[in-house]
Amino acid sequence: GGKLDIRFLAKDALTTLGKAEYSINGSDWMVVEPTTRLTDSMEHDYRVQVDKGVGETTIAVRVSDENDNQSVAKVIIK
Repeated sequence: GGKLDIRFLAKDALTTLGKAEYSINGSDWMVVEPTTRLTDSMEHDYRVQVDKGVGETTIAVRVSDENDNQSVAKVIIK
């Protein structure tokens, strides 16, 4: 039980960031807004709180820029 606080920073050196998403244990991607609520720059902080399941949890984040280039990262919490 409990909660997980997911926080991450995304940067792009050349273009404005588009959208960010997260997935828990391979579930559907969920859109997360930047903490400023505006997607208008090349760097954003993101934060979302989710329910923690039982056992190991895999969190993946995916960020796209305005040209639909994507970057994905993941972390495993035991």
